[in-house]
Amino acid sequence: MRVYIDSYGCSANHSNAEIMAGLLAEAGFCIADEPYSADVIVVNTCTVKTPTERKILRRLRELSGRNLVVTGCMADAQRQTIAKTVPQATILPSGNTQGIVGAVRSQIAGYTFEGKFSRGQDSCLTEDSAAGSRPELKVDLPKLRRNPVINIVQINEGCLSNCTYCITKQAKGNLRSYPANAILADVRKGIEDGCKEVWLTSQDTGAYGLDIGTNLAALLRKVCALHGDFRVRAGMTNPQHISPFLPELVLAYRHPKMFRFLHMPVQAGSDKVLKDMGRGYTVQTFLRIIEAFRLSVPDVTISTDFICGFPTETEEDFEQSLDLVKAARFGIVNVSRFWARPRTSAATLPRFHGQVTKERSTRLVRLWQGLAQQDNTLLVGSSQRILLDEQGKGGVIGRTDTYKQVFFRCLMPLGSWIDARIEKATAFDLRGVIDGAAEGAPSQRVSLPVLT
Repeated sequence: MRVYIDSYGCSANHSNAEIMAGLLAEAGFCIADEPYSADVIVVNTCTVKTPTERKILRRLRELSGRNLVVTGCMADAQRQTIAKTVPQATILPSGNTQGIVGAVRSQIAGYTFEGKFSRGQDSCLTEDSAAGSRPELKVDLPKLRRNPVINIVQINEGCLSNCTYCITKQAKGNLRSYPANAILADVRKGIEDGCKEVWLTSQDTGAYGLDIGTNLAALLRKVCALHGDFRVRAGMTNPQHISPFLPELVLAYRHPKMFRFLHMPVQAGSDKVLKDMGRGYTVQTFLRIIEAFRLSVPDVTISTDFICGFPTETEEDFEQSLDLVKAARFGIVNVSRFWARPRTSAATLPRFHGQVTKERSTRLVRLWQGLAQQDNTLLVGSSQRILLDEQGKGGVIGRTDTYKQVFFRCLMPLGSWIDARIEKATAFDLRGVIDGAAEGAPSQRVSLPVLT
């Protein structure tokens, strides 16, 4: 029997898809490369943004009549919408990844469940037994990786925040951190399998351990202490959760196995809007964290997220977001328009005309692009140590130690380390050529000014 997995959303969701593929393969199923020949299609959903939700619902309608298992965040937060769209589907909660085999077999047998399956069993758990079951650990499980050199390891699920615009809390619930020994076992297995990158991921990696008496910095130290030639990328972290152990975290980022890359969403440059969003920090708190990193890790790449058009955002508030972009010189900026998500308090607020939100998004992106182009151009002519980790169109893509993306017009094995010279820069990436003369040369570091 052949199963195709169609996955959407964040790296944590793609990690779940890899685990489901591994469990299905372990049970004797063949994982299909395309949906047309599959006996069952698994749709692993995301519910963060309205456009993604609409895309998934269109996809489900297209697949109506096929054997379907629907899982992921929409299976938790919008179960009724899924049941109405594809009533024949088996709906598997995202916290029941290990039940995928039972869910697929239920579809093949021609019956539908909306509930939990236990690993190794085909029967659906009763409501009482499902309620009493322990939250699953999505680590140290079989997995079929989409990319053979990247091991995506989920370290916790849920979050500590209560943002007024976010539906993820409805899907994932409160923070549940995984034991460090289970995480380390997963990382070791990836290293043994030849992985060169470890992505530590969750809905908020910065909150890791705060419910079990530890923190992200302690976990990073343990991961980096493992034997092997690999790099570690820490996933998205919110400012308020890392502030209490900031010195410890900055020190952990100085380890040579760490990608010098920090993804920390700010969402707005106005304290008033941040308060309305329920973000739990101020702009100055955010800037203080950036300053601490740049003092100790001068060339760190800072990635952030903005939401444009939040209902209470005035033009003055938006100008403060533009000022923040100018001051912080972010390496990466992800811009989203505000979307009213179901059952969130922000959804009840009066909203802007869509043209206002679109115009603000465009202005912010264009400002960042100009600044990023300037900053990346400083790297042209430098020698960099590059880890090749992705196939690109007409070439191969690698990462610098600061997680800058570098494209090469050549074909080389993924997982290779090369010395290269940067010959061109855009706002989004760098273009490189292999520089044999640079063999063994240290990477050139370009520092951005410390914020004051």
